[in-house]
Amino acid sequence: MKLKGEKMADELVSQQYEDLAASDSATQMRITVGFKLLNVSLYGTLESHADDSKELLIMPSMNYDAEPFTLVELVDGLNSFLKGITGKEWFTKDGILNSLKKFLNETNLDSLKISIQQVFLHVKKPKSGESTTEYAFSLKISKDSNAAPKDFTFASIDSLAFGIWNTNNVRILSNMDLLSIKQLLE
Repeated sequence: MKLKGEKMADELVSQQYEDLAASDSATQMRITVGFKLLNVSLYGTLESHADDSKELLIMPSMNYDAEPFTLVELVDGLNSFLKGITGKEWFTKDGILNSLKKFLNETNLDSLKISIQQVFLHVKKPKSGESTTEYAFSLKISKDSNAAPKDFTFASIDSLAFGIWNTNNVRILSNMDLLSIKQLLE
């Protein structure tokens, strides 16, 4: 089931493709779309290039008042969104849980409440061939979840956040506070 924002973006992209197909010239087009992903307002830019390739870019912006979701709701929402754009699902609940288990005490990980802080998505669809997808999600774990990092018993936890990404774009990772310790010290 697609979210309202996903349907709107799909309709705009479909209309853009139809308009370009009917044109004889090398028309280029750029549109900006406002939509919601898991009740978080986002803006994306869609471009059509002269070589008939398409590109989507969602740049990060802070969403401090985002509504928290369970891990299952978050994974389902992100997968629904990304599948609508790229045609495939990217995340599994178990994959994210296994990653979190490396850092967090395992108490009640299934009941974590997580909110989206920032989103980055860059999809390039050439006229033919495979599309490329880069993403980064900055997520915050609700204080109510009582999650705590392993081996961090020397202080109380005020906030806890984590990221999921496949991009190597240092500018994006820096803006979203997702740089590695090594990168931070360089």
